[in-house]
Amino acid sequence: MCSDLRAICIELIKEANLNGCRKEIASKDCGLCIKTIERWEKNLIDLRNGPKTIPANKLSEFERQKL
Repeated sequence: MCSDLRAICIELIKEANLNGCRKEIASKDCGLCIKTIERWEKNLIDLRNGPKTIPANKLSEFERQKL
């Protein structure tokens, strides 16, 4: 999810919260966990770097071509 879409979700949840809706309920209505919203409020950029090692069950190039 891009940072623009994240910012829109945060703004919508903030607006709902100002109108009396609990933040947790508003985030669930958006299909998101409250912890996700709290993390996005701190930093809109995804800081995950992916796996650091190659998976043990990764297919070899030969196996990929065979499929």
